[in-house]
Amino acid sequence: MGRRLLQSAAGIAGSVTGAALRFGPAAAGVGLVSYGAWLAWAPSGFIVAGVLILADQVAGRRAR
Repeated sequence: MGRRLLQSAAGIAGSVTGAALRFGPAAAGVGLVSYGAWLAWAPSGFIVAGVLILADQVAGRRAR
């Protein structure tokens, strides 16, 4: 039982790590671009973040 639990935990940890490596840089990019826009004018940071997330969702749905 202990071995199966360890294998399950390792599988979950691998999945989480893989997802973080795939989506982490994109999330960091959205954050940095939004922060840079916010430095210029505070509301623009929220607008840029919303537009980038919306564009990602639209592109993801069109790729199917």
